[in-house]
Order: sequence, then structure tokens, then C-alpha cells
Amino acid sequence: MFIVNPYIYGGTTYLLDTYSAAAAYSLRQLKTGVTSVVRVRRSSDSAESDFTADEITDGTLTTWTGANDGFVTTWYDQVGSNDWTQSTANEQFDVVSSGSLITNSNGNTSTLSTANWYSLTTPWVETQEMSMFYVSEPTAGRHITLGNATSSQFVTMQNGEAAATTTRLGATNRVFSGITAYNQASIFTLLRDSIDNMNIFRDGTADASNPLTSSLDNTYDYSYFGRYYNTQSFGGYFSEFILFESDQSSNRTDIESDINTYYSIY
Repeated sequence: MFIVNPYIYGGTTYLLDTYSAAAAYSLRQLKTGVTSVVRVRRSSDSAESDFTADEITDGTLTTWTGANDGFVTTWYDQVGSNDWTQSTANEQFDVVSSGSLITNSNGNTSTLSTANWYSLTTPWVETQEMSMFYVSEPTAGRHITLGNATSSQFVTMQNGEAAATTTRLGATNRVFSGITAYNQASIFTLLRDSIDNMNIFRDGTADASNPLTSSLDNTYDYSYFGRYYNTQSFGGYFSEFILFESDQSSNRTDIESDINTYYSIY
């Protein structure tokens, strides 16, 4: 009998090899077996090509774009088939500018949105429990919105201060008490449990008024990434977004720690 040393033969273990997410988008690899993470359009001739996480950082992407710009046409779902797609050229996120990778203030490779957005044709969240983890540097507007147009209910993370609107339209927003996150790369977390309590965090620190109460139902008519329902488009940077159809409160610190180990935000 012999024992195999997992540190030699086990290979790399990625975050979502351990935790089962409903959807995940990133410029790094999050799960074993993932190949391309984004599809990019080159400004010089509108040619498109897929790129792995390594090809984004090792110079393959910028060699392909040359001294031109690169725009994300598809951000691939690394755990399923809910890819973020945007076919309208002037609404596509930038990932390369004049031949250089776009990075946020912390030096992380990011996609830059200036009043642009992605939209899912078929919303993918259909459960009461829900968890969002994402890396963003907001400069204006709202980050992510899930909503039900029939009952005018929605949840949104907005304004760079990890605010969550958690009841029907017209309700007041919760603002992350005393923390200003504009122009600062941060890890944002939103958790909703089985009795509609919602908790929000920025860089592992909880909002002083947690938990919040949500009346959002379990059916969403729209999902927006980098935009509110019909106004207040997002300005700033995105590097990663992971969504669970479950309450990940017990795993929150481990997930945030993995994200922070990679991005070195706090």
C-alpha cells in the first residue's frame, strides 16, 4: 500500500470545485475543466475570439488586439449555460484599451463599463434563498438587479455603497453605514435566507443594520448586470460575479477569503 501526496498529484483545486454555484463569471478560472472565460471583439476589424483566463494575463489577448481596443461580447458562465451576452457594440464592456489590459485601482484585470450593461434573456434565480459574491469598483449607478415586473419587486446592489433595495418599488434603500466604496475595488456580498432576511457585506464587514427584510418573491422577470431595471446604468469595473441559489452564510468567510486571496483587496 502506498499513499499519494495530494500536494504533488492532486492538481489545482478551484473555488467552485468546493462550492456549487448557480452561475459564475470571472476573468480568472473558477472551476476545473473551464476553458474560455470571455469572448472579445477587436475594434480594428470587429473580429471575435475566445480567451482563457491565462490568455488574458499572459499577453495572448493584447497580442491579438494589437494597439486597438477589446470589448467583451460574451462573458461565459463557468458553471452552466447562462452566459452574459451583449451584441450591441456601444453597450459592450471594455477589457483592453489601446492595446493595454484594463485594470481597476487595485491593479486587477477588469472589464470597464461606462453606462453600459449586460442582460440575461432568461433569469436564472428561482429560489427564495440566494447569495451573491462579486468584485467591483463602482464609480456610479447600480451594479446588479433581479426583479419581478408584475409585482414591482426587485433587489439591487447600488451606488458603490453596497445598498440593497429589498422591498417593492418606492421603498427606501439601505446604504452601507459609514463606508464609501466609490473608486475603490471591493468584494460585495449579499445573502438572503429562507425567511427573507437579507444581509449585505463589503470586504467581509457587515452593514450595521443587518439583517434587512425582503418581500421579493422567487420568480424574476429580468436580470441585469451593470444596470437598474430601466435607468441608472453602472459606471466602473467588474472582475468577478458568483451567484448561488442558496444561503451561503455558513461559507461566506471561506468564499470571501478565496476571492480576496486572489484579488488582494483587503
